[in-house]
Amino acid sequence: MIEQNELNLEPLKTPDTGLVNITEDENKPLFETTMTETTTESETGTEPQPTIKKEKKKNTETPADDKNSTQPEEDIKLDTMEGKMAFIESILFVSKEPLEPAKIMSYLGIKYIREFEKIMDRLEESYKTSNRGIFIKRTGGGLQLTTKPAMNDYLQDYFSIKSSSRLTIPSLETLSIIAYRQPVTIAEISDLRGVNSTGPIKNLLQKKLIKITGRKKVPGLPALYSTTKEFLLYFGLNDLTELPSLEELTEMFEEKEQPSLFAI
Repeated sequence: MIEQNELNLEPLKTPDTGLVNITEDENKPLFETTMTETTTESETGTEPQPTIKKEKKKNTETPADDKNSTQPEEDIKLDTMEGKMAFIESILFVSKEPLEPAKIMSYLGIKYIREFEKIMDRLEESYKTSNRGIFIKRTGGGLQLTTKPAMNDYLQDYFSIKSSSRLTIPSLETLSIIAYRQPVTIAEISDLRGVNSTGPIKNLLQKKLIKITGRKKVPGLPALYSTTKEFLLYFGLNDLTELPSLEELTEMFEEKEQPSLFAI
């Protein structure tokens, strides 16, 4: 057997120069290049980040602005005078028909009419004291937000509104008799006018200014006619108690024969 000493073998040592050093030299630039590329990628990756952050900042600021713009609406409370005024003004604005005070009071939890009238007085005063084109009108037994009469000509000109057909004299006479003598039959109306009133009655029915409210308990059971809510709205009346008196009508028409139409 050959012994290790005979072959003059020495333990393996790492030389100072050689493949190991070459490997280290080759790996070194490779490592540095890799790091440089990585650094470059990270640097290029951070360049759009400020832009992204700015965009996010803008998006977060916009909802904040929206919240600030709607803040006054969130602060409205119906348990305050201002909140109740704002609510009444809002529902009158969106409603096409006059609203009954009793329904508004029920929703707001107002028990006494004097409390409601106090709110309405303050709200109506705000329209009177300011140069506004609208006001709250009491008509048809309710409340309605409408334009001031002084604006009618401007509104008709702006919207090119043609004047609606007015009532004829026979229709006005018939309607006046019904308003003051209701419920009344056609025979009674014709007797007061001295002429047949069937035509004016049909015209008023088509305009929904009058309606049949019953039958008179006499032979033939003739229909009884009365005015409608549309009648109050047409003439801007809150209820029938606001109709002018017979004396006022006499002065308006300036005719001696006219009171005979409304004689009771």
